[in-house]
Amino acid sequence: WDLIGNFIFEKALNNGSPWEYAYTAGVSYGVTPRVRLSLEVQQDLGDSNNVHCDASKPLLLVPRVAWSVTPHVRVIAGPAFGLTRASDDFQLRSIVEVEF
Repeated sequence: WDLIGNFIFEKALNNGSPWEYAYTAGVSYGVTPRVRLSLEVQQDLGDSNNVHCDASKPLLLVPRVAWSVTPHVRVIAGPAFGLTRASDDFQLRSIVEVEF
């Protein structure tokens, strides 16, 4: 079992938009040496002009499957389900990680 936590800081570089903030938190479990299952929540916290954590911000429940294709390449995929009215009801997400 692993605990997962990430703080996300984003800023568009082409304009004067403010910083945007979010976080993820969850757990993952290694089913095999190459496959992990995880369950995370992800919430947007707003931009630097209006940062707060409540039901008016998108909150997602994200189950995922991660497969290590090679020791340095991993494919992660899964759905995301909205938990607040501000959230999309459903998203499908995929990530390809390349470690170097």
